[in-house]
Amino acid sequence: MHQDESLHIFTKIFNKVGKHWQRFLDQIKKAADIDDESQIYFNKFLMILDKYGVRLNSEEREQLLHSFPGKEGGDDASKYGKRICIARIYDQKYNIILDKMY
Repeated sequence: MHQDESLHIFTKIFNKVGKHWQRFLDQIKKAADIDDESQIYFNKFLMILDKYGVRLNSEEREQLLHSFPGKEGGDDASKYGKRICIARIYDQKYNIILDKMY
């Protein structure tokens, strides 16, 4: 249930990023965990969103952290905080297209 609601936040991000979506994904992948590109430190994710003018309120941030928890720990955990799993964001463009079809 929480993930379904949180996908609306990913849709908001997609709509805001717009035509720069592929570049945005490339930056996400570059900042993600080397061994698992679905894992990214939440603060790094927020910094990339900020570059594209996407602002999440505190409720949306908490919802993403709760709905898509990432692996614990890591070398940069003290600097960048918790990780989230962003695997679903990579498919967001196709999810929106499918929603429009149905």
